[in-house]
Amino acid sequence: MNKEEDTDQKLIRYLLGSLSEAETERLDELSVIDSEFAEALGAGEKDLIDGYVRGELTGTVLEQFKSRYLNSPPRLRKVEFAQAFQVFLEEHQKEALTKPALDPAVEGSAFRNSPARNVLKFPGLMAWGLAAAAMVILALVLSYSTGRQPATPRIASFVLSPQTREAGPIRTISVPARTDEVKIDLELEPNDYSTFRVELIDQADNQTVWHSEELTARTTNNVRFASVRFPANLLKTGAYLLRVTGIPTNGPSEVVGDYPFKL
Repeated sequence: MNKEEDTDQKLIRYLLGSLSEAETERLDELSVIDSEFAEALGAGEKDLIDGYVRGELTGTVLEQFKSRYLNSPPRLRKVEFAQAFQVFLEEHQKEALTKPALDPAVEGSAFRNSPARNVLKFPGLMAWGLAAAAMVILALVLSYSTGRQPATPRIASFVLSPQTREAGPIRTISVPARTDEVKIDLELEPNDYSTFRVELIDQADNQTVWHSEELTARTTNNVRFASVRFPANLLKTGAYLLRVTGIPTNGPSEVVGDYPFKL
């Protein structure tokens, strides 16, 4: 292993909390006083998150990423955003493939002036520049290649992970004013069900304010997601729970995941 590879491995171990206490403290200090190290650390973290989102992490690294790295709410938000952005890009690319062909001159001009050109050109952007990437998504939704006026409905999109046994901070989301619909991708824990139903529960009175029809999950990078969309005006400031129930071919249904959040 050369020096560069050894450094990369040390950065990964530092990010995953598997270095000694003394070495961790040394790198903590280095990340503050050494700009070159801080830059290398940032690049290593980007690569680590991209690897997780793409399903490339394996073995001990994957286990430590899930048990240690994802245990930090700020880091979890980075991963959730990376997952949401990848889902958006995949859906956008599918739409582009099925879109009717335009006149070559018109299409070429529109694409050259579209932010999609740069986003699709640099997939590494997907996990980074949170505010900038969010603006890119908005620009793509509103103006990609067609020059049409912003389409309705206006949708706010989020990704939620399942509630774990260990109590942790409840995810807080913010829905912009004038949003028509909320779309939430629910990361499913492993289960044998192919069909699901989702309830939106107001935890103030434990009442179901909305439920989905029967739906199926999609798989992205070996992770299954159930996606729901419901009117934004159902949500007021408060605490909510999305409950996913697996529907078997025969027999009783079973709750397979709870996803609490605050608005």
